[in-house]
Amino acid sequence: MLKHKILFVVFILLLLPITSHGETVSYKVEQHAPDAGFQRMEYKSYPGAVEGLLSKSEAWVGFFRQEGRDITVDLGERKPIGEISMEFQQNKGSGILLPKFLEASISIDGEHWSYLGRVGHLVSASDTTVQNRKLLLSFRPMEARYVKLSFPVDVWVFARHLTIKEDVRNTTIERPAILAQGDRFKGASDQYLKIPAIDDILLIYTTGHGDLGLWKKDDFLPLVSYMDSNRKVKDRLFDTFLFLPFPEMKSTQAAWEDYLKSLFKEGEQLDALNQVSRQMQNTYSDLNIRPKVILTIPYPEAKQEVFAENVSFNAETIGSKAALTNRQNAIENYLNQLMAAWETAKYEGIDLAGIYWYKETMDTTIPDEEKLVRYAAELVHAKGHKLYWIPFFGSKGYEKWQDYGFDYVILQPNFYAKEDPPKERMDNVAALARKHHLGVELEIDDKALTNRFYYDLFYQQLDAASELGLDEKTTKAYYMGAKSLLNAYKSNIAPVRKIYDDVYLWIKGNYKPKNS
Repeated sequence: MLKHKILFVVFILLLLPITSHGETVSYKVEQHAPDAGFQRMEYKSYPGAVEGLLSKSEAWVGFFRQEGRDITVDLGERKPIGEISMEFQQNKGSGILLPKFLEASISIDGEHWSYLGRVGHLVSASDTTVQNRKLLLSFRPMEARYVKLSFPVDVWVFARHLTIKEDVRNTTIERPAILAQGDRFKGASDQYLKIPAIDDILLIYTTGHGDLGLWKKDDFLPLVSYMDSNRKVKDRLFDTFLFLPFPEMKSTQAAWEDYLKSLFKEGEQLDALNQVSRQMQNTYSDLNIRPKVILTIPYPEAKQEVFAENVSFNAETIGSKAALTNRQNAIENYLNQLMAAWETAKYEGIDLAGIYWYKETMDTTIPDEEKLVRYAAELVHAKGHKLYWIPFFGSKGYEKWQDYGFDYVILQPNFYAKEDPPKERMDNVAALARKHHLGVELEIDDKALTNRFYYDLFYQQLDAASELGLDEKTTKAYYMGAKSLLNAYKSNIAPVRKIYDDVYLWIKGNYKPKNS
């Protein structure tokens, strides 16, 4: 005998419309960290069938980034329900991942909620097969009008066949106990990150790319200090410099060693910054210039077959345990060499503020990725230093960065990098920064020096950040291309030179948006 009557038939006829006692059955989707740009992308790419999640069709509804989703179903009237399920797909090659879990809550009035439980998919992180999984919660009959399903989203989540079953047995129907309402903002700081004695961090890409990756004294001078159009030192500028390799650097022991040698080469890179700092301290002692530096651990790429002789990072060929061990050893050996080189250099004009983790997202599709990051954090902390991280907007991991051992995290807005960023992007970034206690990055590259569209886009970003008060409320990082800000400083074109001057005004808290 059938013990359940499926409410699904009501759902799939939703648009006819079907009503129950005069009330239309419906559902709504809410993003945990809404962004209009991401919403447009998922709507255009994978909107699903006309009936959406409630359709019997094989079409998938795609959910793109934005941390996660709450799907609230209004059944139209109170019903005794005993089972909730939804089907998901895994296709890691296309960035489509199973959500780590599906949670459910029910309510009589849509305001007071009772938590039903959570179910996971039990698929190993090393399992890369394309597959579908139905996540199902079954429970004693409970009376409810509203059902809320919640799940996290890394990159893409594909879902379909949302099903709620009504229990029509002659059993006692329980009314849900009203529990404290789950709140994903619980524990949120509502404060931006403010790193002690660090306000403005400039990213410095070194090694490779010819002169773009080679930094000398003259390159650092107008970045350590603000220099007017007559090339006269007037004030201090960036207080911290984050040295990191270009993205193209290979994940091999030889490439890592070459990068390390370049970093400590006499008269270049760190030594050049140290010389400028000493010069400033001797000549302009009233400016109190003493830059801090953050150095980078290169990322051991999980697909790397040959890091060194007989050393692979690829879990698919050597197994996840051996791959993790090799990646951990590579990080530990590099960090030991980095610290030894720093101690040997004995720089007198600069201070080491910490270590940077290079990978800009927490890729949970990689076996033991979280273990690797925690291991790196333990190594850095054991040496008495802080671990920094700058994930991109929409990535995963920044919402629980403390769990991975990071000390300071700054969020990329990816405002400048997109040709059509939503107007509210900086507002969204600011909200996430407050919620998760993060700093904020500003971005520009050489396109802004030669292309009006990107020039205006940079100022839209700066204006929005200024109106939000980010110039004073939080620690900032600055992605300025390879040497884009330095090129703006050198420019004889007034609007281009203005970029350099306005970044200085921004850092000092004196920048005024165009519409102010």
